[in-house]
Amino acid sequence: MAGGIRTEKHGQHIRVVIDAGQGNQLSTDGLRSLLSALADALAAGPQWLTLMGAGGDLSRGFQATCLSLNDAGFLREARSLARNVSRLMMRDSWVTVALVDGYALGLGLELALSADLVVATPRSRFGMPELIFKFPPLTDVLTDPVGKLSAAAMGEIRSGRIFGAREALELGIVDYIVPPGSGILEFESGLLRSLDWRSVVARKRSLPLREIGRDTAIYAYLNSIRPDVRSLEGLRNTL
Repeated sequence: MAGGIRTEKHGQHIRVVIDAGQGNQLSTDGLRSLLSALADALAAGPQWLTLMGAGGDLSRGFQATCLSLNDAGFLREARSLARNVSRLMMRDSWVTVALVDGYALGLGLELALSADLVVATPRSRFGMPELIFKFPPLTDVLTDPVGKLSAAAMGEIRSGRIFGAREALELGIVDYIVPPGSGILEFESGLLRSLDWRSVVARKRSLPLREIGRDTAIYAYLNSIRPDVRSLEGLRNTL
């Protein structure tokens, strides 16, 4: 395991596990390790890739110090790493599935939205609370490059509110909720057996993918205000 990331290979299925301690918050080193793991996985040519977090949480967000969050160079590097991770997950040569059995907040939600399918347990929670404190997203998923999410879903995400799995399913953020009595890995196994890989890839390639760019309104607004770092850290400590 390198940088809190480990990889498990099961034939045409590769599972990448974020194992970065409590909450699986990812630092720049963690993002670098995740990017490397995804690149290695893609090179192996699997049909399926699943991303999950050890202990349940996919990730509770990006980990950094107060000082580094106010460093423009540091944030540029973090955004570059996160965007490359997101774009690798969106590649049309494989089908990616995010498994959430806890929190997917901030960067964690961005990673989930980068996947083709999101599977969640009933206890899972989603949101971008960072936006309340003017900390901008690290990827481009809030521009919704493939038109996957409704305006209502985008509005809820941008509100910064944290919401549950059932609401996330209704909004189209989550595709499957694990039924009671079934574990998430058991559900993952059954799901991959039930899906036709060629059909999923064909549908993925048919999506009207436009050039991934910035939603200028939200980014201009968020980048014009210094992040309220102390309040953001206080929120994370209460979760």
